[in-house]
Amino acid sequence: MVSTLGRVATIVPSDRLTIDESMSANRTNRTIKNNVPSGLPHQTKISRKPEGVGSEIRCVIDARSQVMLQLELQESKEEMATKKYVQDGESLSTAGVLRLVEPWFNTSRMVYGDSACASVNTAVKLRERGLHFSGLVKTAHREFPTKYFNSLNIGVRSGDSRYLTTTKNEFPLIATAWWDKKVKFFISTAGTNGIAQPHRRVRYRLLDDGSSQRIEKTTKISATPHEYFSFAQKVDVHNHRRQGILAMERKIPTRNWAFRLVSTLLGMIMVDAYMIFLNEKHLRDEGDEELTFHAFVDTVGYELATNSLVDSSLRARRPREDDEAKEESENIPNMCSLARISDVIERQERKRKSVHLQCKICGGHTAYCCQRCSTPGKVIAVCNFTAKRVVPCFNKHLESITIDN
Repeated sequence: MVSTLGRVATIVPSDRLTIDESMSANRTNRTIKNNVPSGLPHQTKISRKPEGVGSEIRCVIDARSQVMLQLELQESKEEMATKKYVQDGESLSTAGVLRLVEPWFNTSRMVYGDSACASVNTAVKLRERGLHFSGLVKTAHREFPTKYFNSLNIGVRSGDSRYLTTTKNEFPLIATAWWDKKVKFFISTAGTNGIAQPHRRVRYRLLDDGSSQRIEKTTKISATPHEYFSFAQKVDVHNHRRQGILAMERKIPTRNWAFRLVSTLLGMIMVDAYMIFLNEKHLRDEGDEELTFHAFVDTVGYELATNSLVDSSLRARRPREDDEAKEESENIPNMCSLARISDVIERQERKRKSVHLQCKICGGHTAYCCQRCSTPGKVIAVCNFTAKRVVPCFNKHLESITIDN
């Protein structure tokens, strides 16, 4: 079920891919290891994670659109040893990376990975298959010049960087060390040693009166580590929306591991839908504020519960023929839907190409109205779903129509 969630055939990713892990939080003791036959097959514990106990899912995400592309549920060490590429002699971490990005071999995309999968061997194997790699090296430092970098007399927090280059199997490799709070090591197959914009961190200092002060710390940084930190955290941002904002795993308690896993996947789908919505710029008018994730979830939930539909002009700015609009209105004669005010008012009767009126709910200016309730002589203006409202104005309009009826 997890593997079939992949969107290889439906989404063409950008030139940047990021690999990281996500957790399906499940603190139950009902596991097969504890002699429960129908219990959780394999439980992972990662102490650094906010929800660090449960099922681990390795995933690859489009680092620009932040949409999940491929997932792999992590099983026991014995089970993972039977997977593809491990049988060919690759390590578990390298084999896992190859399986996740296999659909994009020979596309010259850049893959970012944290210390769980970053190594010289991983970089070379990806380069052999037509992909680039950049990763943070910690424990898997075989063939990496860790001792040389540690021998350099460079102070911490200086922001200085050192680069070493070599070739392996005729592929160029770049080893980078960056001295931040402590020295960090990077292995990559492409990049430069130029100076990038300063690395910024936001911190909050607690004052004596109980208030907090926002502090921004900056450290100079070179291009390779700057690019890594710009893209490597995209899975964590995705997880924060799912676990911190949507928080289905906290709000829906259960001891059934299968139900928990399904709720995790549903949360991922909801976050992906929101990110696709944000990236579809044509769905919003110029100047409209971005819809918050909370408002997006409320809107989707309401439409699923009430089976209400939004006029297709919201989703695609394709000009519709009069016959098409007439046929559409005949199919749903009693259903409220949003339409552009300029589509309701005859062209001869309006002074401008785009008409904005006051929303009957909030009083703000909007270019949309209820198609069912409006006539050319009396337009019922209602804000569309991209307006920043706690409860969308169209939902309140539907409630008022229900009460009137």
